[in-house]
Amino acid sequence: MLDHCFFRYWEFKGRRFVQGPKEITGAELNLPKELENMDAALIWGLNGRVYFFKGDKYWRYNDKTKSVDWGYPRSIANGWRVPNNLNAALKWKNGKSYFFKGYEYYGYDDYTNSVPAKYPLKISTYWMGCSSDGLVNGKISPLGNSAHSVLPNLLAMILIKAFVKCFFL
Repeated sequence: MLDHCFFRYWEFKGRRFVQGPKEITGAELNLPKELENMDAALIWGLNGRVYFFKGDKYWRYNDKTKSVDWGYPRSIANGWRVPNNLNAALKWKNGKSYFFKGYEYYGYDDYTNSVPAKYPLKISTYWMGCSSDGLVNGKISPLGNSAHSVLPNLLAMILIKAFVKCFFL
């Protein structure tokens, strides 16, 4: 029997821990009930707003007013042009947001508001360097970083997904 379901988040500034864990469905964030068990969340680089994704919809959150912006939720297909029911999302330092679904990922160019035609690509090839196609000068492509810098961020992506799942005590 399920006694408690924990939906938590941790706040970091760069690599520095700020606070957490905090309840993501708690009163502090004032999120709509329908965002329980969300699929993914990210801070979009273009406007600094938090976006939550669930099913075929997304919500834009204003952390100053502690509320979802008026006019949301909206369709993921129309707004972001990435698949529904995402596994994870993250903002990368190269100016792109990345969305993960199954064994593939989509790079979203934050400045042009588009997904380049080459996507989707295989996660294993381009994030884990599992083939020579995923390596450029011995480093993981397209990110230009070694596995030592990529893996902590992949762990963060896994944690993002983990914090929206229920843990049985």
